[in-house]
Amino acid sequence: GADMNEQTLIITKDIERKEYLGMQKICQVSCSAQVTHIGDWAFAGCKNLTAISIADPSCTLGKEVFLKCPKLKGIEVGEKKSWSRLMALFVKEFQTPELISYVTLRLPWHEEQLDHGITLFLNQPDEEGFAPFLAGGEEDYEDKDSDPAYYKQKRRRKKAEFIVERLLIEKEAPIARKEKELWCSYIRKHPDCLEVIFQEEERAAMRYHALEQEGLISEEQVSVLLEQVPPSFVECKALLLRRQESNRQEKDCFAAFTI
Repeated sequence: GADMNEQTLIITKDIERKEYLGMQKICQVSCSAQVTHIGDWAFAGCKNLTAISIADPSCTLGKEVFLKCPKLKGIEVGEKKSWSRLMALFVKEFQTPELISYVTLRLPWHEEQLDHGITLFLNQPDEEGFAPFLAGGEEDYEDKDSDPAYYKQKRRRKKAEFIVERLLIEKEAPIARKEKELWCSYIRKHPDCLEVIFQEEERAAMRYHALEQEGLISEEQVSVLLEQVPPSFVECKALLLRRQESNRQEKDCFAAFTI
């Protein structure tokens, strides 16, 4: 059975193939412990779906269950609430059944599987998957995704999003040193992906703290980020200004000491 409570769909039985395909009214889904399987394309095209909770950690998923769900930001499985954002990222990025079953959703899953999945993603070339739109034999340059440089930058930001969201839950689940060193090295090599901080206002300050704690935001990058920070990101801008002032005071102190 299924009941709609305001905008939340409460489901108490296994979900059939394409059962909720393209339903725009669904914003949140709650699957009870009676839900042990979610069929192929069950929620594909639910463009307003933002979150789903799955009570049974051994629930199995079919293929492309959440295909074309652009607003999906949380998949909560069992008791691992803090992992919901990262799970949603994995599902949206890895839509093929092989990758989903290996990296994320062959439940019950383990942190090491997800961390290895992030590393696999980082090791993919930034241009992988690039397919420019061709119109009349010429590229449509009005579409930014037809620009290979823009495409690679977007891929780098996506990789950085995986890294920073994993860093945010490191206290709950420590990251192997080798994996973490590789991830941090990637961000240092591609400082433009620090723009990931400004993807969402409510997460900007948290993401800034996580990256700064790992020493991934240099003095020079603070100045660049201050030029990029949107006006409404007040808390994040205050953190950057505080860091800039701290850098200036350190310089003044060092200069005075050396005189």
